[in-house]
Parts: sequence; structure tokens; C-alpha cells
Amino acid sequence: MCTISATVHGADEGGRLYRRTLMRYCSLSGLLILRSVSTAVFQRFPTMDHVVEAGFMTRIERKMYENLQSSYNKYWIPCVWFCNLAAQARREGRVRDDQSFKMLIEELKKFRDKCGMLFHYDWISTPLVYTQVVTIAVYSFFLTCLIGRQFLDPSRGYPGHDLDLYVPVFTLLQFFFYAGWLKVAEQLINPFGDDDDDFETNFLIDRNFQVSMLAVDEMYSDIPRLEKDRYWNHSDPCPPYTSSTLSQKNGVSFQGSTFDMEVPKEDLELQPLSDIEEMNEETLTHSPPFYSQFLQVPNNFPVSSSAPLSALFVPPASSQALLRRSTSSLSSCSDYHYSAPAQDPSHIDADPEPLQMTERQALLRAESQISFPIPPDATDCCGNEQPDGPHVDKPVSVELK
Repeated sequence: MCTISATVHGADEGGRLYRRTLMRYCSLSGLLILRSVSTAVFQRFPTMDHVVEAGFMTRIERKMYENLQSSYNKYWIPCVWFCNLAAQARREGRVRDDQSFKMLIEELKKFRDKCGMLFHYDWISTPLVYTQVVTIAVYSFFLTCLIGRQFLDPSRGYPGHDLDLYVPVFTLLQFFFYAGWLKVAEQLINPFGDDDDDFETNFLIDRNFQVSMLAVDEMYSDIPRLEKDRYWNHSDPCPPYTSSTLSQKNGVSFQGSTFDMEVPKEDLELQPLSDIEEMNEETLTHSPPFYSQFLQVPNNFPVSSSAPLSALFVPPASSQALLRRSTSSLSSCSDYHYSAPAQDPSHIDADPEPLQMTERQALLRAESQISFPIPPDATDCCGNEQPDGPHVDKPVSVELK
């Protein structure tokens, strides 16, 4: 009803007719579905003539409703009328934009889903065999207890049966509990009946119809005059309390689960980044990922083997320190070779001013031109076995891009 009042505009008789008709279609759909699932509503509206006389449907709409041949429940027909009328209002400009029209249809879809849920709840109910089994089990249990829990006559002198109780207290308590639960379960099977504990479906129909018509008709564009509120100049408004609720005024508001959490003083000191040990193979406390086994470096590789592996686990802030450690390990070795990439003289820049290169870029270029010896292999490039003989390590230049 709020969506219809906010999206379907027009203070004239045409706009009022659109809003009231749209709202009446929603009420009619709800009436038809409640008439299908509730015995109280069906007794109030046993035929479609009663629906017409109650004002939920016109005679022309009833004729259209009955002319539509369908063997299924037709509670959804007013929803289709709602969509068609809303589309007509959009074409006439009563609904001013497509976003409002979309919101109107989405609200109808939610209402239609609730009606379908009521119908499915009435359709797929608790199987009858379950209720029969529970009822038979409860009454047969107490019939057996009525005979089996009787005390023996103490005058006969049976050993161990000296006590005689005329009122079976615990058996009566069990009967009250089990029989009470059984009656509650019977009421839950059909909450739309005409018992005192069932839903007041007729009251809901009357209330929803009256409130919805007031919202889309008399309250359309009915806005109170704008005035400054009582706390206009107060940044911290505090509504008053009565004497019976004054004790609740100073209640502590919830601030979060960690609001009162205390941290030891020794854990509050900030540690500089230079004192944090860099992560590598020696300081790594957990096993490396599975793919690290494919990145193993030969034992005779002159660069420290911890450098390429630790690069996978070093945060970006420590990458410069890692490069420095790698270059320092290069300087301490004497078995590696450098092969500078060949450059075409014709492509040499003739600019007399050399480009400025940062320290990080220089280190990256130095590592990208590392050459390492190829481990000896028993086959050549074509896969043929080579005769045994001395193997010569050939330097290979690798350039990372």
C-alpha cells in the first residue's frame, strides 16, 4: 500500500481510481487464497456471489474470472490484473519512471509469493499416518499404564509390596504432559481453522482492507506541516522517562565483544621494521607450498639457495633487502659467469645525458643477467645417449622479463 501511494500519482478522480483498484486487486487475491485454506473464511464467503456483494470484486470482474477455464486454483488472476493496470498507468504517466514501475511490480511479486506459500502449506501438510500413529501410541500407552501400574493388595503379604497408593501421581503427570502435547500438535496441523487458538483470518481480511484503502486514498499526499522538532538545537537529544522506567536510563550500552579486553603492557610496544627478522628457509616455521618443489636450485649453483625460495614468502617491504643479500652472495663466489646481452650499435642511444637508474632497478638488472652452469646430462638435444666422457659446464645467460 505504501508503494502504490508513493508511485501512482494523480490527485484527480482518475488517479484515485487507479490507486484504489490496484489495492483492491491485492486484497482480492489475499481473500481468494484465504478462502481456499481457511474454513472460517470459506464459511463467510461460500460462493463468489458473496465476494461480489462484499465489494472485493465487480460483476464484470467476476464474469472474466469465471470465463477463464483452468482446473487449478485461480487466486493469481487478480495479480495479473494488477500488472496490466500498472502497465497502463505507466503508459499514461501516472507512474512517472521505470524505476517506480519496477518497484511496484517487485512488491506485488513478494505479495504473490506469500500467497503461494500459504497455498503450499495447506497443500503439503503433515501425512495422516503420522497423526494416527502418535494418537494410537499415546492412548495405548496410558491404557497399558492403567493396568500395569496398579499396586498389589498389601493384605496378601507379597514380599516388597507393603506400600499402597490410591492416586498414581507420576502416571497422572505423564498423562497431562503427553495428552497436552498431543492436543497442541493437533492444533498446529491446521492453524487456519475456526477454533479459538487458530488465526483470526476474518479479522485480518477486514483490517488489511480498511487500512490499505485509507493509505492509498485519504492519506494520498496528506503530509503534515513541517515544523522544527523539540530537540532542534540539541546535539544530544534525550527523551524523558517516567518514574517506573527511570531505573533503565543509566543502562550501559553494548560497545562490542572486545571493548573491555586488556592487552599486556609488554605487548603494547611497537617493534621497528629493522628488528623484525626476515623470512627465509632457515626462519620459515611452516612448510613451503607444494609448487616450491619445482623451483629447486642445483647444489652447485653459486647463488645462495635461500634467495629464490625466500622471495616467494618475503613481503614487498623486504624485497630490497632480499636483493642486497642476493648480490652480496654473488660477490663472495668466484665460479659464476656474467654474459652481457649483445646490443646492436645502431640502436645505441646518442643522448649524451645517461638515464638515471635507481638502486632497485640496478639490482633487478644485475640479477636478471645471472648465468649459471647447466648440470651434466647423459643425452643430447635430440634425446640420443652420449658416450661417457668428461662433462663441461657451459655458462648460460638467463634474462628475466
